[in-house]
Amino acid sequence: MEQSHKCNFVWELVLCALSFFCFIGSASSTSYAQESLQWPTWQTLTEQVLDLVQIEHEPIQQILLEIGATYPSYLIKFNYTDPLDPEGSTKEHSFSITEMPVDQILEIQKKLHSKGEKKQDPLLYLSKKYELLNFISSSHGTGGLVFDRLDTFYNEKGEYLRGFYAYSTRTLYVSPKPTLSSSKNPSEKDLISYMKHIGVQTHELSHAISCPIYRSCKDYPENKDRSLASYAVDEGTARYIEYSILSKAFYDYKIFFEGHAKAQALYGVVGFDGHSDTLQSNRALSDRAKEIYYPPYEKDQDLNFLLENEFFPYEYGLRFVYTHLEENGRDFKDFYTNPPVSSQQIMQWTKYDQMLQTNTQPKIVQVTALDTEKLQKEKGVELLQSDVMGQLQFSTLISKNSADQFIDFVDIYDQGWDGDRYWLLSNVKKKEDLMVSVTYWDSEAEAKIFENFLRYFSESFPNKSVYFYRSGGSAKVSWGVSNIKNSENMSSIISEYLR
Repeated sequence: MEQSHKCNFVWELVLCALSFFCFIGSASSTSYAQESLQWPTWQTLTEQVLDLVQIEHEPIQQILLEIGATYPSYLIKFNYTDPLDPEGSTKEHSFSITEMPVDQILEIQKKLHSKGEKKQDPLLYLSKKYELLNFISSSHGTGGLVFDRLDTFYNEKGEYLRGFYAYSTRTLYVSPKPTLSSSKNPSEKDLISYMKHIGVQTHELSHAISCPIYRSCKDYPENKDRSLASYAVDEGTARYIEYSILSKAFYDYKIFFEGHAKAQALYGVVGFDGHSDTLQSNRALSDRAKEIYYPPYEKDQDLNFLLENEFFPYEYGLRFVYTHLEENGRDFKDFYTNPPVSSQQIMQWTKYDQMLQTNTQPKIVQVTALDTEKLQKEKGVELLQSDVMGQLQFSTLISKNSADQFIDFVDIYDQGWDGDRYWLLSNVKKKEDLMVSVTYWDSEAEAKIFENFLRYFSESFPNKSVYFYRSGGSAKVSWGVSNIKNSENMSSIISEYLR
């Protein structure tokens, strides 16, 4: 009995000692994260993204695909509850991640892009060739998208960073982690490089997760404007996730940012989770975001600047997602069960709310006669393209072709559009290219403003032929533009088919 009692006492001492050392080990590992900058694992970042986009999931597996390879590749794999299935079925999702130098990433981008490359948009081609309408070329579709311009930049040390998610192969490519001069005493350049790289990682992880799980990356071949709305939600979600995780990183390592004014100014206001007292508005957030990625940035640039640099989906997409999540109390599921259907709903958030509340949608324009071979036989013209312009392209059209009279048309610059369709036609014999369109506006007053714009456009460009028609009291405008002056084809097509 006495021997047994002694043994129990010894075991208790051993257990106490083990508990003490486990506690010390736990405490030291907890404090270690704050004593030095630690790169998060892909598994950890994936879990953070899943939680932010509100997807219930089982434990995440991070599997090294090739041991001893020059560039590490991982497989991320997990089961999740399908957020779009009313019965909550369990599904599996996986994607791969490869870290490699930028020059090799660029080669992969070129190959993927060339495989999915589409013919040049006829409207944009003719706009440049004849300056029919002076449009800006901007990214619309998501189906062939293979890289993000937002995530291409030099970090503070002159190291070139890039990341992109290839939808077709379900692979995330990212440049290697930047070299830090010190993880325990990081410089300001270290901090900025560290945060920028995490920004690249999380932005692309969002695409790898939210896009396939929410089935959000949809391309609408005959409605580019709707494709653009889908693209904006996807990029807006990615930026929201990116800045949320950056905010967490900033507060996890806030001690390192003290005394580094630039790094603190850049990353002390990028969060959405209540950490920041200095975030006054999402406009301030947008300006700060551009300072992070594209310094210096002119804050007063207009919508054309965003279009010319393909920032619209990122800028307005972020504002859209932020507004509905943080101010209107919606969740990510809302965006995908009832997605926005036009660029106008991205630009004017109340239009999206109106659609949800009243099921009000832009008018769908269909004129079958313009989509058949009959038109070619009767008018000698070939149909090159039929699509939807949308509010965004009307904004571009008005701002780039109104000069000093812009103030007269400002009321329809980013609002008032209620549906349209255009037809791009070509007459090879007459060397004529023309565009005809039917456009609906919210009211007769806005239709009148657009009519006045077309009148101004016609007077400002006498070498073109501009024709328009609107019946009294109507919000519908039928109109067209030709590169040939006094085009009989255009006026007859509009009169016979589009009135």
